[in-house]
Parts: sequence; structure tokens; C-alpha cells
Amino acid sequence: MRHSQVISAPVTTHAHPASCPTAQVTTPGMFTENCVVLAEGEMVNGVFAVKKMGFPPPQHRAEALEVIGPTLDIFKTGISPAQWVKVRA
Repeated sequence: MRHSQVISAPVTTHAHPASCPTAQVTTPGMFTENCVVLAEGEMVNGVFAVKKMGFPPPQHRAEALEVIGPTLDIFKTGISPAQWVKVRA
């Protein structure tokens, strides 16, 4: 699937416009708003030109929680460490 639109790619504290009209999709599936993707490319005149794009490899929930820990809020949900402990239970 090819996309000709310019999208905004969040990078920790700011966003860069991204363009993926010729991107090679490396994994099957549907890319939706707010999904996590891995993208390979380069910055060209202030726009991230995506060459390859795909989903991260699957991971069991327990392994993911062990890696990110109970205090890292990667999706900015506002969930406190105490609430994460309840989610893990």
C-alpha cells in the first residue's frame, strides 16, 4: 500500500512531518492513527522521507511490562505507578 499524504511523526517532545509515498511496507496489517510503527528513512528538507515502514515484532505482555517497567508512561496515559501495579496483577 502506498500513501502520498504527509503525516506528523511524534519524536519524544516534538513532531516532524513525514512523507511515505514510496515507502516499502515490510509487515502485513493496517496502519491506523496512533499505531506504533518502525520507520526507516532520511530527513530531506525538513521532512522525514520514509523508505521502509512496518510494525514492531510481537511481544508477550509480561515481557513488554518487564522491559518498560511500571513507571514509564510511553503513551502519556497519565496512569500512576500504583495503577500500573494493579494493571499488572
